[in-house]
Amino acid sequence: MGAFSEAKYAKMELRGQQYTRHWKTDLKGATCSSPGFCCVAAFCSCCVSYHLRKRQLRGDMSRYICCNGDWPCSGRCGEQSAPEMCLCLEVSCCFAQSVASTRWAIQDEMHLQNTQCDNCIIGTMIAAQYLACICWLAACISGNDVLQDLAQLTDMIADILWCSVCACMQTQHKVQLDERDSNPNIVVAPYAAPAPQAMHGGGGYPPQQPPPYGAYAAPPPQSGMAYGAPPPQLLPLPPGPVAFPRRQLELNFAVLQLRSGYEAVDDLDCIPMNEFQKKFWKLRQAEWEPYTLLYSPLRITQGNVADPLYFDFINCFQAATAGLVMRQGLQEFEEYSEETETMGTVRRDPSLADNALLPGLFFEREGERLYRGLVEGFRGQQYGGPPPAKPGASTEELLTGVQQILDIYVANGYALKASLTPGSSGSSGSGRPTLSPVDGTSAASAGSSFTVKLEGPANLWSLQALAARRSNLFNQHDAAAVAAYLRASGRSSTCRLAWSDTGVVQQWTLV
Repeated sequence: MGAFSEAKYAKMELRGQQYTRHWKTDLKGATCSSPGFCCVAAFCSCCVSYHLRKRQLRGDMSRYICCNGDWPCSGRCGEQSAPEMCLCLEVSCCFAQSVASTRWAIQDEMHLQNTQCDNCIIGTMIAAQYLACICWLAACISGNDVLQDLAQLTDMIADILWCSVCACMQTQHKVQLDERDSNPNIVVAPYAAPAPQAMHGGGGYPPQQPPPYGAYAAPPPQSGMAYGAPPPQLLPLPPGPVAFPRRQLELNFAVLQLRSGYEAVDDLDCIPMNEFQKKFWKLRQAEWEPYTLLYSPLRITQGNVADPLYFDFINCFQAATAGLVMRQGLQEFEEYSEETETMGTVRRDPSLADNALLPGLFFEREGERLYRGLVEGFRGQQYGGPPPAKPGASTEELLTGVQQILDIYVANGYALKASLTPGSSGSSGSGRPTLSPVDGTSAASAGSSFTVKLEGPANLWSLQALAARRSNLFNQHDAAAVAAYLRASGRSSTCRLAWSDTGVVQQWTLV
């Protein structure tokens, strides 16, 4: 099975097993929900399909991709130069696919599951089309008049089913989009469609010197967390494109990385998540066009998180949005609850009242989710992550587990190569400060150290872009997972990041 087929199958499986919400109205009730629109959809089906796709895109045709990226040729048909014309051609020449693509996009956006009745109705419509086709083939081959009459009858039945079900389906889409526009809380974070989602392309910014470092510290057991951001400095130029090919990520693995970050923000109770989603969406929409120009003429499929270019992009602006909201984190707010379908009051834990603690806590909680996914699996995918080392384990045993985590990241496309080198603690010779353990001991006396080098990681551009923005959050997924593994093994650690145009270096100290 090719990469495209695997991604498409994963999306279908996700809709079938992971989406738990239901449409505002099912197909059998759609006509009563909006009878006037249903009549228009029956007689002007192509126009309605055009209208609904544009509405699903919130009127932003720069996001349009032929058939919503569901075909191998999608994104290669000149859509960006004339999206309205391409959408007209899609709804006219591939009407059935245009309706299906809009339906899947709405499902991905709001995590909607078909009812069994909906699936039965849609399946009956498709089966009738196949039956009509088989009857026509049999009539053509045999030349039998009875089969000719039967073929005409089944064709008429299939056409009646087709017109009526498509009209009901498009009415169902319209009702759901009305609900989305009136209640933004039902929109789910943008990863579940992978959640399929995408990245950008090149050539706008001049080259620059390696950007400044970001640093994270993992907390010792039962204590707070030290987290260091880059010191004040002049803003560097925005980064240029990554100038070499990187590997495709395994789809579920990419979703695990992004989903862990989203859930870590939710855990911190510093902003209503519907507000976070809106800020995230606005920021990445504002940055999408410059990013695609950066990598031009390469085509980046928006929504395809398995693409390292899109993953880099979406990871950057997830971290950028999270860093911004943490600076002004709320202590109490109203938030929509999916379980009760009501608004409720959320109060942050008083021990986390200081917003300056949030970036470090984000790193810790994201790491816990990532490590759990590596050990226990994620969405049916097993990664074989190392269990925590036994109490009192030697440094060599700990580093064996660290290497296993790095191997998992490489095997799933996160980096081209990862190497681990044991070494003594101390200065790397770069002259940059090293984050000290939270207990106040110096890095030189803290304990064993090791260095991790990643070549061509999937977040290479995002680290440089976040540094250019003076972000207080640098999202290094493998480091978060390693720190969580070390904590689970009873050891705290500090990690100092540095990066170049080709890779990332992590200098670790075990406490």
